[in-house]
Amino acid sequence: MKRQIAIVACLILFHQPLIAWAIERYAFVDENVDGKFFLDMGTISYSHSQGTYRFWCKIVPSEAFLEELKSGEMSKTSHVLTLYEINTSMRMTKTVSVTIYAANGRVIKTETFNMDWEPIIPNSISESFLDAVLYVAKEAPELIKKVK
Repeated sequence: MKRQIAIVACLILFHQPLIAWAIERYAFVDENVDGKFFLDMGTISYSHSQGTYRFWCKIVPSEAFLEELKSGEMSKTSHVLTLYEINTSMRMTKTVSVTIYAANGRVIKTETFNMDWEPIIPNSISESFLDAVLYVAKEAPELIKKVK
């Protein structure tokens, strides 16, 4: 319910002028011990031929997660942008790309993957993203880019 309220608030703001875009580009979706997860509302696309949605999410790591990293460049992580792909009918997901940023905006690491599809686990962050994307598709389909 919490994530649907956040997404509804974002959708309301999206129908306002560009200032809303600047304020609410990222809609809060969920959080766990690793951090807070946000959906980039400007990047949702749907491929009818593949039956999949693609979108970027922003992850802001928790202090506890950063403490686990302790040393090296990764401990300076400000946020992570991850490109996900979801097949809603099969309830499967895969990670396409991950970029890790420092507080000063510098890219610490970026990696692209050729992963297999994985099932979406109930009550997981992936399921929260699935719910969020389907909610946007139903309530504000004009925000979703159609691709081949």
